[in-house]
This record gives sequence, structure tokens and C-alpha cells, in this order.
Amino acid sequence: MTTQELRRQLPGLQNRQIDDAWSDAAVIAHVRIFTALHNLVVLNALDDEFGDRKMYSAKLDALYDLLRQRYVCRTSFVGRAEILESMISVVCDNGFIIDEEKRSVNEQLAGELVSSYLDNYDENKYDSEEFFAVMKLLLICMYGMVDEEDEELHPWITFIRAKFAVWAEELNKDGYWQGISDIEALQRLKLLDMNSYMFVDDSYDKEIQKGYVHYCAGRDIPNHVSEILSPDWLRAYALQYEFIHEGSFNLWEYAGRLDRIVGLLETQIARLPIDSDEALYYCSLAVENSCRNVSLEYQKQLCGITA
Repeated sequence: MTTQELRRQLPGLQNRQIDDAWSDAAVIAHVRIFTALHNLVVLNALDDEFGDRKMYSAKLDALYDLLRQRYVCRTSFVGRAEILESMISVVCDNGFIIDEEKRSVNEQLAGELVSSYLDNYDENKYDSEEFFAVMKLLLICMYGMVDEEDEELHPWITFIRAKFAVWAEELNKDGYWQGISDIEALQRLKLLDMNSYMFVDDSYDKEIQKGYVHYCAGRDIPNHVSEILSPDWLRAYALQYEFIHEGSFNLWEYAGRLDRIVGLLETQIARLPIDSDEALYYCSLAVENSCRNVSLEYQKQLCGITA
């Protein structure tokens, strides 16, 4: 999505009415969209060009309330964890939407969910989707609370880093794990990278880099828009995007790969029902990536960078 395409879509996004009938995935996709737009205007003072921050904040408040209502009705770890992660992004993202009441609710619910998961954790019943969803929450909860100088780390961090140590040991010298899918491998890399940049912990940086080369840089991105990709392939590309975009690889030099991944995902939207969860998810990535590009260009201008 180019900047011009983002501008063309803005009126439709800004006028979109939040619907109680939306699926959880649709609500979460809209949180990503409006968080990206809110952050864009707040961080770069671009209200006049890309919309009023108060309007975006009001939409995010409404989406938060809807997710909060949904949370109590969900029973699966994955469903609850994904809802909570989205709720946290409303309060704690880079746009500085500060609401101490929401923050307190998020922390309480996340703490309860992570504790419940770990209290019942059974390695023999390991589910990678559950582990990925809940461990992202664990790392987010512990961000800012871990002092590496402490003689004894919090048991949550001790637990997940023990898992990281196993993954590092199992990683092949060529940068891949045997016996698991690309999706699970990218989930592992995402968690390792979160630990790296959130806690300034370089313990697994070599594994992250090797994994990036194998599972991202080593994977061609199809150029033929006519090619139809399976849901698993599309999800793997989306996980590549999230791994690079949100982590320590979020540098200008990786912008080209992000743009190509998003372009690939956008070509698939036309093949999906217009309001399907998948289409909305890919659309949210496209909007987020476009906002990132606008912000990078604006910051480069401020720094006097013309190349």
C-alpha cells in the first residue's frame, strides 16, 4: 500500500462504524489499523494530513471496551491471550495512549492468564499455538520488571528462558529446526527476539540472526500476482512480517522486504471475501506498514536525509 493508496482509504477507515457483530479477529485487526494511524499522527504531528488523534483514540477506546466484554466469554488460552495482547496495545503502544485504569485491568488479567497457563503446563501436551500466544503475554508483562542484576530472576522468566536454551541447543548449525513447520519456527524466533530487544539480552542473538537468514532471507517472495498461496504459506509470510516489523530487525535496511511481503499479502486480499477475517488481517498489516513508511520518510526529512 503506497502513501497515496493509504490516503484514498482514509475516509472509509475513519467513517467505519464499530460493529458488535464483528469477530474477535476483526476487532483485533481494527485495533492494529487505528493504533497505527493514531501513532502516525501523534509521533509525527501529522493530524492535518492523516486524521485527528482524538477521533482515533475514541475508536480505540470503543474497540477496547468491546474486547474487554469478549474476554470474559472466551475459554481458550489462545483466544484470551490474543484479545489481551490487543487490549494492551491500545494502552501501551508508541502513541502514548495513557489510561491507568485500563493498564491496571490489563495487568491483572494478563497475570491471571499467564499464571493459570503455567500452573497447568504439561510438556507432554505442548501446543505451539497456545505457548506462542501466552508467552508473548508473559514477556510483555515482565517488560520493565526484570533486573538482570538480581540474583534470582522471576520464575516466569526462568521458565521461558529455560525453553529458549533448549531451542538454541536444537537449532541446526545452518539455522533451522528439524521436525517443525516454518510457522512454529517463526513463532520461536519472534519470542527469542522479544526477549532480546525487550530485556537487552543478547544471549540468543546469534540464533536469531541464523534463523532470520534461513526462515526469512532464505525464503523467496513470489513476484507473480497470479500465484495462489495456501493459508499456511500466507500465515508464514505474515509471521515473517511481524517478526521483522516489531522486533530488533525493524531497521530501514529491511523496509524493502517488508514492502514485498505486504505486497504479496495484498494480492491475496482480492481472492478473499471482502470482510473475511483473513482479508482484514492482511489489510491491517498493509495499513500498519504504510504508516511505518510515512513515518520513516518524515523522520528522514527531519534529519536531512535525502537518499
